[in-house]
Amino acid sequence: ILQSNSEDETDLVSGSSYGHYYEHLILKSIINSIGNQNLEYYLDLLSETSYYMFKEHKQSVSYEELKHIYEGQSQNKGNIQSLELIKELLFKANTLIEETLYSFKYKYIYHYFVARYLSTNIELESINEEIKHIFSELYNKDYANIVLFLTHLTDDALIINELLLRTKSTFSDEELLLTQQNSLEINELIEKLSKLGTMDRKLKEVPTEYRASNIETIRN
Repeated sequence: ILQSNSEDETDLVSGSSYGHYYEHLILKSIINSIGNQNLEYYLDLLSETSYYMFKEHKQSVSYEELKHIYEGQSQNKGNIQSLELIKELLFKANTLIEETLYSFKYKYIYHYFVARYLSTNIELESINEEIKHIFSELYNKDYANIVLFLTHLTDDALIINELLLRTKSTFSDEELLLTQQNSLEINELIEKLSKLGTMDRKLKEVPTEYRASNIETIRN
């Protein structure tokens, strides 16, 4: 279901909000293909590949580029397996595809591994600046999806601060609704929800759990 939704690129952002499910889907597919033994090596290689594509503004890489990334990974972490075997296993895992050039089979896999690279290298100043740049251009769909995976992968203060900064900027013209001062407005909103819920049997009992008599529950 997630993959079929991702093929319709008109609604990528809302789809990627299911970060936990996408991560499970990605990792399960890779583990089924390669096992657990060299998992981190594969995840790091895919992270390096996706970040290279991100920096070069590419959707795919040539064999020479993939080999260059592989050789750099081998220098840092050792030569686990041949590139040819790695490719075959990633094809089997429905992670990479080859159509003259190499690319990720689904866009959400690309977004996930870019976010993984950023989150694992977040202590670097250059990565900090990259993340700030991404947050500054959330109208870019790729950037927005990367941010959604970033918020899933890390709770670093930088991510939280950027979220707050951009939210305040986006909604700068909106008036804050303070819970303690506006309990009556909250009550009215809940009453409206209750009336809407009566049309669906599944929702009839839901609003009663969130009555304004328990403001703490609402706040949570």
